[in-house]
Amino acid sequence: MNNIARAAFVFLIIVYTSGVIGMWLRPQMFIPYTPAVLLMFALYFIYVHRRLSGRFFLALAVMGALSYAIEVLGVTTAWAFGTYHYGTAFGPKAAGVPLCISLNWILVLCACWGFWSFWKMPFVLQSLLTALLCTFIDILMESLAPHFNWWFFLGGYAGIYNYLCWFLWSFTLALIFKSTLMQVKHPIAMHWIILNGLYFLILNLKFVTL
Repeated sequence: MNNIARAAFVFLIIVYTSGVIGMWLRPQMFIPYTPAVLLMFALYFIYVHRRLSGRFFLALAVMGALSYAIEVLGVTTAWAFGTYHYGTAFGPKAAGVPLCISLNWILVLCACWGFWSFWKMPFVLQSLLTALLCTFIDILMESLAPHFNWWFFLGGYAGIYNYLCWFLWSFTLALIFKSTLMQVKHPIAMHWIILNGLYFLILNLKFVTL
């Protein structure tokens, strides 16, 4: 691990430790900062990778736009992900979807792909494993969502259909943008997704009966 990676890892530890303590003790104070945290992580990934090209960022922008579009489809028709609506924790919305939600899709997909980049495998298999890991992260998030005013499903919980849609959409994005995602090989991607999972697991212990 080089110096940038070490510094980035220490930064992640500090952020997630602070986040766990804050959300555990005073969630009402920390929830409004959700959009800022997503933006901070996005800038963080840009800083860590540094040499990424304009074409890479253009591909991420398209990825984000497509993800935003399917979220709009989801909240307006229930065709994608089921019947749900967003709360106020993610900040300003357009067409019922928070403007920053695309950052969440991009970060999770890139980190989950990067998690598997240390093992050589066919890209289709890596896309499948990426989609499975994305779905696992979603499972951890879904149980916390109503507690933190992220989003709300009809009936109070997300069903199998939601997780199937998450898997299929993540898999589709991984296949479409594989050449872009292949540039995400930094070990910090693995660190980030592990810490992210632990963060949600710990908060589940506090707010949800597992």
